[in-house]
Amino acid sequence: MTRREALSHLGKGGAAGLLAATAVLASQCQPIAAPAAELADAELLRLGDELLTAWKAELAVMDETRDDKSDEASARDMAAYEVRRDVVEKIASIPATTAAGLGVKCLAMATCEIDWASDDDTPELYIGDRLSAQIRRDARGVSA
Repeated sequence: MTRREALSHLGKGGAAGLLAATAVLASQCQPIAAPAAELADAELLRLGDELLTAWKAELAVMDETRDDKSDEASARDMAAYEVRRDVVEKIASIPATTAAGLGVKCLAMATCEIDWASDDDTPELYIGDRLSAQIRRDARGVSA
């Protein structure tokens, strides 16, 4: 049925005409934009992919430099660590609004064994502990 035919059914009135017109018009509509919550978690999901790449790279560098005590090996380890940690910090800065977003935060937490929240000498809250607190907070607002 074409749009014109559907509108003519609508003009005839009755439930059948209304249903036919609604079905045709709905099939021609463009999808609405995703809710803001999904857009926020889309960024978390993108960062989750980035985190997996950075974590794999960090683990590979750690394997390559395991027995190497040189300054160069230490610098490579630290550079790979900082790339991953920067991604974790970005993840920690975005609230999760869906179960998928919470999953990314859990993954980020899993990559943090004893990462400090800052590079200075004060023992601040670990990044993993901050993520854990955020997950508990964000989970309250996530719908099933």
